[in-house]
Amino acid sequence: MLGFLLWLRHKLYDSGVLSSWTPPVPLIGIGNLELGGTGKTPFTIYLANLLKHQFSIGIVNHGYKLKSKKPIIASEKTKDLLNEEALLIWLSTGQIPLVSGRNRKKAILSLLAQHPEINLLIADDILQHRKINPHIPILLTPYDKPYYKNRLMPLGTLRDIKSRAKAIPVLVYTYSPVLDNIDRPQIKKLTPWHELILFAHPSYKEPKAITSFTESGLSRAIAICGIARPKNFLSHVKNHYEIVNSICFRDHKEYTVSDVENIILLCHRNRVSSIITTEKDAIKLRKFKKHFEDHDISVFYLPLSLILHPDDEQLLLTYLSEKITAHGQK
Repeated sequence: MLGFLLWLRHKLYDSGVLSSWTPPVPLIGIGNLELGGTGKTPFTIYLANLLKHQFSIGIVNHGYKLKSKKPIIASEKTKDLLNEEALLIWLSTGQIPLVSGRNRKKAILSLLAQHPEINLLIADDILQHRKINPHIPILLTPYDKPYYKNRLMPLGTLRDIKSRAKAIPVLVYTYSPVLDNIDRPQIKKLTPWHELILFAHPSYKEPKAITSFTESGLSRAIAICGIARPKNFLSHVKNHYEIVNSICFRDHKEYTVSDVENIILLCHRNRVSSIITTEKDAIKLRKFKKHFEDHDISVFYLPLSLILHPDDEQLLLTYLSEKITAHGQK
């Protein structure tokens, strides 16, 4: 039943029975078919930083869990109102103009009104939001379980039908291995409808602390995360640090004082004075900085980037430049 309803919805939009709005400046729409965990946030950051020297970028965030009914434009005064993903994108891109809102059209128009210099928009989760028509849609899918090997929920983790992918020209496999280990021709045969197929691999940077450093540093630590795909994070930290215990919360975890007290108790039980977490979780744990410092516990986070191979990056830049120029001339 769900599959039929989704198919019917797309059919109504494709036929024009339901209308879509096209923004007045070119919009790159990033999205996925899965419920989450495909790397939309790190890829949005990567793409914005890649293009910001060539274009005047504006970012449109989906507004998940946003309490305000009105769009929120990121600033020092409003940053506490943003969700963790929007705040992370804004901070990681050098505070590129960003708007967060549930109503994408109102959000886009408010951002353009405040920043008329913007000539390229990037939306971080928009492919299911058919009321907005992106000029250049980009589909992300995890390398270890691509959308065509997945199933619609509840049997799988797809939130949209597979046929939707055939309308999206650019496919990016995220969390892929190094490029030399990828059989590109074989993968291309599996999804010939995509014009451009690219591969993005994870790149972890050196840990950063949100609390005071301790003498032990990261020699021993407890790993904490609340993300959709904790496997990659946990695998990396276990290979590089002595992880004595780990806790995985649900995605978009909102930490409470009780959660923090339990984490601190676990540290004491394991005689550990350091915690390592994800950059996304660190955004939400910052407000508990004093709680950790009062117990002589340091909290580190591991910055993550999704990076295209230089050849793939050039392919994408060429493709985007052509498409953006074409749409800008209309």
